[in-house]
Amino acid sequence: MPRLVPVRPAKLVKFFERMGWTFSKRGAVDHLIMRKEGFSRPVVIPDWSEVPQSLIKSNLLTARISLDEYFEVMSKL
Repeated sequence: MPRLVPVRPAKLVKFFERMGWTFSKRGAVDHLIMRKEGFSRPVVIPDWSEVPQSLIKSNLLTARISLDEYFEVMSKL
């Protein structure tokens, strides 16, 4: 399995959009908030130069996405 590395926020947004997540109407200045029907918690992506591995893992847990699925989709982006 590949190693989880920090990624740019735009690439992570593309990943979550491909997984069916959309931007929330509520917004923050320095964070991107995404929602999906059937999930009570949003995925929050900080608008930093890179998103660290710990936040990627946390968002994957919130979205109930496995690391295998993550690597498969990210390899196609």
